[in-house]
Amino acid sequence: SGEVNTLITSAAYVGEEMQAEFGPIPPSFLPIGSAYLVQHQLRYLRDRRCKFISLPTSFDLSEPQLQLLEQEEVQIIRVNPEKSLGLSVFQAILEIGPGNHLEILHGDTLVISPPAPHTDTVSVDAVKEQYRWGLVLLDGVRITAVHDASPTGNPADDSQMLSGYFFFEDTWELLRCLTRQDFSFVRPIHDYAQGRAVLAQREMETLDCGHLKTLYASRRRLAATRHFNSIDVDG
Repeated sequence: SGEVNTLITSAAYVGEEMQAEFGPIPPSFLPIGSAYLVQHQLRYLRDRRCKFISLPTSFDLSEPQLQLLEQEEVQIIRVNPEKSLGLSVFQAILEIGPGNHLEILHGDTLVISPPAPHTDTVSVDAVKEQYRWGLVLLDGVRITAVHDASPTGNPADDSQMLSGYFFFEDTWELLRCLTRQDFSFVRPIHDYAQGRAVLAQREMETLDCGHLKTLYASRRRLAATRHFNSIDVDG
């Protein structure tokens, strides 16, 4: 079927550095301006029909937080926050139902105006910091390999990395790849790209909010755009 399910993965708590600043929260509820990150994320997903967010089983949503998800018609999937990202995505796919296409946005990433996807796609960006995993090798725009960044090795100057947006046409195949690779996240994408033409999307603007340094940089970037002040937040 041609239906697209959209999943924001926010089932783990932010790291220690971020918790010291904001308390134990999932990344989608990081404060950005007078709103939560998830409100900015959803603002760019208004045209998506079937929206889901994974949240930690132990995270208590306040009434206003619950209301804002309900207003945007987002369905909540509860996941054990100890689970790996791959296992968390696997569980979410099973709960959503694996028949449809699947669009994934990382909970700690704000994707500015992602175009409605049509073909297997992942967003990539130049390697900026050593924070991230998921180095990508390309042949033109097609992804040929994805591998974990070695903590010691310096990536080449023209290296590209995964930047937080994914669109999978064949969700069954993604499930198989996740299972074969013991529910890691990067290796299954590599496997998936061996069997299907996965395109690298370099034009998509993604703002990384996953670390204090990148969060402040992303806030500044957002504040410099019109997008920032046009959100009304109740409560």
